[in-house]
Amino acid sequence: MQNKWDIPEISKIIKESKYPKGTLDILKYTLGEMHKRGIILTELQLTVLTNHLAEMVMRSRDNNPLDPVDEALFNGVSDKSLDLAKNITERIGNLAPSEPLVLSIHFENAIENN
Repeated sequence: MQNKWDIPEISKIIKESKYPKGTLDILKYTLGEMHKRGIILTELQLTVLTNHLAEMVMRSRDNNPLDPVDEALFNGVSDKSLDLAKNITERIGNLAPSEPLVLSIHFENAIENN
């Protein structure tokens, strides 16, 4: 079976990212954590998530924080999604408090699709 990061579109996003190794590392970590939790992405969701992770790595390394968001918009997001998003943002490091909220939407959408 093909590794998810070897899918041509995913591989292209990683290769074209500013920090390919950091992007690949966090993608592998994220997919592993999702697998542990039984969260399955569609290929489109994986593509969007990979792009988002590449942007997060870039914001972290370039010290360019994401703008604040209205936390009330995320009240319906499950603890499962938020906990996973917090885990990943902590793993990347140097990210704004709004990052886990925005990232959690990827996991919440995948959970709803399963």
